[in-house]
Amino acid sequence: MHDEFGYSVAFMERRRLLEILYQNLPDRTKVQVNKVVTKIEQQTKEKDSIRVHTHDGCVYDADLVVGADGVHSVARAQMWKMAKALWPGAFPESERNSMTVEYACVFGISKGVPELNAGEQVLRVNEGWTLAVIPSKDDIVFWFIVQKLDKKYQYGKAPRFTSADAAERCKEFADVPVWKAVRFSDLWKKQEVVNMAALEESMFQTWSCGRLVCVGDSIHKMTINLGQGANCAIEDVAVLSNLLHDCLQKHPETKPSHQEIDALLRQFNSLHLPRASQIQAMSWLTTRVHALDGFLPKVIGRCRDAGIPTIVSNFFFRLG
Repeated sequence: MHDEFGYSVAFMERRRLLEILYQNLPDRTKVQVNKVVTKIEQQTKEKDSIRVHTHDGCVYDADLVVGADGVHSVARAQMWKMAKALWPGAFPESERNSMTVEYACVFGISKGVPELNAGEQVLRVNEGWTLAVIPSKDDIVFWFIVQKLDKKYQYGKAPRFTSADAAERCKEFADVPVWKAVRFSDLWKKQEVVNMAALEESMFQTWSCGRLVCVGDSIHKMTINLGQGANCAIEDVAVLSNLLHDCLQKHPETKPSHQEIDALLRQFNSLHLPRASQIQAMSWLTTRVHALDGFLPKVIGRCRDAGIPTIVSNFFFRLG
């Protein structure tokens, strides 16, 4: 990665990244917190704005709405609902039902575990499950247990997990070796944060409707193994921002028309879909290689000492 971009890999808590981004905003007064979107509407095809309703009764009129609200996206649901009324057939049922769940993950953060050094990573690959351990600075250790579920579930029908489920699952891994004399039980004894969740996977083909567009996990959801979910979301926003900038430069005195906004969002979709699809496909394969799930993933997993990790890494960083 350093050879390609000039930076080494950085790993941090999400709250820390959000803090850094927030502190560098030129105008923080525009950030509205504790708002829950309940409805997004664009009443006619030619309407020159879009309206957002929130749970506290506030209404916001906008030129463009970007839904970056995660896998359980309200914006995506509202986009499908809006399209059903205004653009029938834009989102076929097969598209709306394409998100699935085959894996679950226990996420954890521990502190003060000896013999684990920042900058090193440990990956335990086994049939049906994977343990990833990533020591970071300030004596913090991030760890993940990714385990295959009993079957493939459609989105909305997968099991939900509690903290008790996470603790019970981790007991099964107590004696798993991590590194040198460190076992998973040592991580568990020092754990400060633990959560368990299903890992949805999807690659939606259509990302916008009128003046509403979705980005990030709301349109392409990946498992955590490749670690590219948030990075891909950042790329989405960069591509969209560049297109918006170019459009506004062409019309410095006037706002883009409804037709121009719609065309721009379609261009964003067609321009970035191939790269996002490649990354999602690589994530899909990586998860199954780590879990030795299927004939081809097992072959790749067993051959990882033959330079395949380097080959895959180089391919990924040159995508696009």
